[in-house]
Amino acid sequence: MNCNDFPRDFGKGYGECLLIEKGLEKSRLINTVSHFAKITGRIYLKNMTQILESVREDYDCLCEYKDQGWRIIKLWGVKGAKPYCDNRFLVFSNKFYLQFIRLLHQQHQERCFYIETQFYEAFKQLEKEQMIISIFLVSPDFQGIAGHFKGKDYSSKKERMKFLTRWWTRKLIPSLHL
Repeated sequence: MNCNDFPRDFGKGYGECLLIEKGLEKSRLINTVSHFAKITGRIYLKNMTQILESVREDYDCLCEYKDQGWRIIKLWGVKGAKPYCDNRFLVFSNKFYLQFIRLLHQQHQERCFYIETQFYEAFKQLEKEQMIISIFLVSPDFQGIAGHFKGKDYSSKKERMKFLTRWWTRKLIPSLHL
């Protein structure tokens, strides 16, 4: 399977799902673990260990919703603002991924598969029946240059301010998904 051989108008999220499929197909370790992580390859998550160690309950999916901040933005009149799931770092149980997520990209209704909104919508529907943790207790500290948004630099002053804002918000209002 060539993970870059699909119509471009399907979007990068579609290709991302193909890469996950290919990785799981080729992995010799996947059947020896209960969970696996998906992390964006161009950036580095400095505090992944702290995020994982902060989880004290069982889960099928560990993810980070960005939904409450978007509601505020919509109130300001920004059009097209939608809640989404931050797909830079996700953890799935093998069973959850295979049962609910693996073929999601093949079932999309739009031409372009927006992985962040599609995963968010799928996870929201599954929350009542599956163990989904939708916010990390520790604010993720990404470093490096993103492959989108004209090479966003996670070490820039602007991105560090966003990180610190989210870090403080998590300490003061832990249930707020910014």
